[in-house]
Amino acid sequence: MVRWKRLLATANRRNHAQMSILSRQEAHPRLCRSEHEKRTAFTRVDSRSFPQPDFWPAPSDPSFLRVVRISPATKTSVTSRLPVSDAPSRHAGMSFCPTESQNRRRWNKIIAFATRNMSCSQKSIPGTEVKIFDPRDCSTGSPEAELLDSTVVQRNRQWWMYLAGQPRGFGATDIFSASLAAEAPLSVTGWKPTRDATGELVPVAGQQRSRIWDGNGGRHCPSYVKGWDPCRRAWVERIYNAGAADNLWGPYTIGFLEWNGKAWMDQSEAAFIANEDWERGSVYEPNLIYHDGKWKMWYVAGSNHEDYLIHGCAESGDGATGWSKHAVFAGPEMKMFDFCVRQRGTRFDAIFARVWVGHGAPSPETGLWWCSAEHPARILSE
Repeated sequence: MVRWKRLLATANRRNHAQMSILSRQEAHPRLCRSEHEKRTAFTRVDSRSFPQPDFWPAPSDPSFLRVVRISPATKTSVTSRLPVSDAPSRHAGMSFCPTESQNRRRWNKIIAFATRNMSCSQKSIPGTEVKIFDPRDCSTGSPEAELLDSTVVQRNRQWWMYLAGQPRGFGATDIFSASLAAEAPLSVTGWKPTRDATGELVPVAGQQRSRIWDGNGGRHCPSYVKGWDPCRRAWVERIYNAGAADNLWGPYTIGFLEWNGKAWMDQSEAAFIANEDWERGSVYEPNLIYHDGKWKMWYVAGSNHEDYLIHGCAESGDGATGWSKHAVFAGPEMKMFDFCVRQRGTRFDAIFARVWVGHGAPSPETGLWWCSAEHPARILSE
């Protein structure tokens, strides 16, 4: 049985790209399990369903939106901020908000509403948001560089963040890295982007072999995972990413960079391509785990600018070949984006966004969601 909960979606505070991190997650002391929830594949949990909610309800203002990726092996959520536009955006995570003071007034109203009629033991505690990277703030160590869409992992007693980005805010994207000091604890401060001797950001890998499938359009959507390669009979580290051969906006295929013990190495061909009619020739936003002897991947298919987003799922024995039949994980009506799964204890949690990239008023379902299940499933309703 999958358990669902609506998470608070917050507004963008600036009109440019930035990376921020929450130093602590919202607490959710009770998981709602209504009879209605048991009978349906998906239930939006809000104040109308539960008079005394133990979650942050969705704000009435549809401009509040945030895409969050849960960091591997941590309870920290990393938020990708994207540029604001007056036109409908192709990006997930786009939000529209006029001023800082209006943001604060809205925030206060949401807090007041969310905590109304709650006992002390049921109140969720909002996390403190701290900016990490901002291209217009030199104090963050990323002047002019847009660093977004991170995946965070501890490797060899050091915390690393791998991000998609553009060093000058334009051109094909690539995968970059930032790190904390060796043996330093996970923190919201102290992240240093990896640069060369001249101060330029250094991509984690070259494109000598991969340019044929990730050249002009660049690399997007990094997802770190460690798993077993049965061919080499060894554990391997990979950063999966979407790649576009010709255009920044796709179409995309999915491949990976692999650690060879000294450096991240690009691959000569993509590991996963669209092969079903419903994928419409493009697959991206991979999120992977290694579980029960399989590399399991959830991904987006379709096209943002065509307002067609559908979520797929597939698995492989070696994470590179022999993928199972591509299954529809969540239909296009859900507008699901970035389904990120992490194991916590004996269960599996997932954070995902439901986005709006079409014309007209956003759906009231737009926002950030959470779900939990005993086993990672190939279909959302499972």
